[in-house]
Amino acid sequence: MPQQEPVRDLVDFFDHWQSERNRIVRLIDKPVITTNEKKTLELMLFVLDRVGPDDLKSEPN
Repeated sequence: MPQQEPVRDLVDFFDHWQSERNRIVRLIDKPVITTNEKKTLELMLFVLDRVGPDDLKSEPN
């Protein structure tokens, strides 16, 4: 598997969400994580699946 570029910021993370999400799902399926770590990752997916482009727009000052 090729080395992945590091995520630069939240917008970059959002732009690559599908591949990042797939990595998280693979982590959840690994037997080496604890129950608490699995729950944390599942909650992270729950929240991040609800982020959209409008959430990333800057608000006027």
